[in-house]
Amino acid sequence: MLFIQDKVRLPKNLDINVCHLLLIKLKKLLLMDGVFKQQIRRNIKVYEDDMVIKSQSIPQHVSDLKEVFGKLCKYDMRPKNALSG
Repeated sequence: MLFIQDKVRLPKNLDINVCHLLLIKLKKLLLMDGVFKQQIRRNIKVYEDDMVIKSQSIPQHVSDLKEVFGKLCKYDMRPKNALSG
């Protein structure tokens, strides 16, 4: 099992709470990279607390949304809110 704490060196002058929060954020980003690896450059942009699904056409967007929400369900990830625009 990979422990992020073993692989990441943080500056010694940081507060332990700050270090803990940074490790949690890094863990989330690594999870998102792993789950959406094949889609990230193709139709998804992943930010710290956001995802943007981009498509060329409406039928393609529907297909991309199905793909993303399928992965979210598969890995039991629950989106806080979903907006379309």
